[in-house]
Amino acid sequence: MCKVGLVICSAYGKVFLVRKLNGPDHGKLYAMKVLKKASIVQKTKTTEHTKTERQVLQAIRDAPFLITLHYAFQTDAKLHLILGMCFAPLISN
Repeated sequence: MCKVGLVICSAYGKVFLVRKLNGPDHGKLYAMKVLKKASIVQKTKTTEHTKTERQVLQAIRDAPFLITLHYAFQTDAKLHLILGMCFAPLISN
């Protein structure tokens, strides 16, 4: 994955726009949610919510109208969820 840009920051991590560099989906854009393990494990509820989020995303991955979890992996310090990118037009007044 190659970072294209930062989409959003939160207290637990960041979401990046990334481009896949190899494989059958070469060049495709994804949202990469990166969560800091140190921030998550500080509270039991946050740990439970993060595990539940991963389980729900895995369970609904074939639903046609929801964001798809394509990949999930972890390093010693971070959790990574690779999600389908949804591009929506900006709505202004």
